[in-house]
Amino acid sequence: MSQKFEEEYVEFKQLVQSLNQVITKIPELKGSPKQVEIDKGKHLMEDLEDLIQRMENIVRDAPLSQRSSLSTEVRGFKDEIKNLGTELRRSFTAPQGSLRKELFDDYESANSTPLISKEEQRSQLFSISDKMKSVSSRITKVSNVASETEEIGRAVIGELGSQRESILRTKDKLNSTNVKIIESGFLVRSMIRRASTNKYLIIIAILFVLFVIGLLIYWRYFKQLN
Repeated sequence: MSQKFEEEYVEFKQLVQSLNQVITKIPELKGSPKQVEIDKGKHLMEDLEDLIQRMENIVRDAPLSQRSSLSTEVRGFKDEIKNLGTELRRSFTAPQGSLRKELFDDYESANSTPLISKEEQRSQLFSISDKMKSVSSRITKVSNVASETEEIGRAVIGELGSQRESILRTKDKLNSTNVKIIESGFLVRSMIRRASTNKYLIIIAILFVLFVIGLLIYWRYFKQLN
C-alpha cells in the first residue's frame, strides 16, 4: 500500500466517523439545526465521493503488482459510502431516538470488536505492502533488463538501417555507373561509325586524286602526240 493511499485511507476513516456522528444527530434535531446537520451530511458525502475518486486515480497509477489489492480496498470503501448514503437519507425522516439506537447497536456490533484486530489488519496490510514492494522491485529489475534489451535491439536495428542506407547508396552508384557505361558504349559505337565513314571518305578521296592524276597524265600524253 502506497504512502499516498495510506493518507487517503486515514482521511476516509475520519470522514466516515464524522458522517456517522451527523447521521446520529439528525433525527434528534428539528428546524434549522436539523437542516444544518443535513447540509453538513451532504457535504461530507461529497467529500467522500471526491476522496474515492482520488483513491481510484492512485490505484490507476499504482504498480501492477499492487493494483488488484488496492482496487478491492476501494470497492469496499465505495460500498461503505453507499450504505452511509442510504442511512443519511433515512435519517432525514427517522423519528427521534430510533435511528440513534439502531446506529449505536450497529456501531457496537461492528466496531466494538477489539481495536487490536484492526491494528492486526493494518499490520497485515503493511506486511502485504512490503511483499508487494519486494515483488515490485523484482519487476522493476526485470523491466530494466527488458529496457536494456530493447535498447540493444534498437541499436541493432539502427545499425542495420545505416547498413541498408549504405547498400542503397552503393546500389545507386552502381546504377549510375551502369548508365555511364551504357552511354560510353553508345559513344564508342558512334565513334567507330564515324571512323568507318571517314575511312570510306578517305578511300574515295584517294581514288578521286588517282583519277585526276591519271586524267592529267592521259591528257599530257595525247597532247604530246598531237
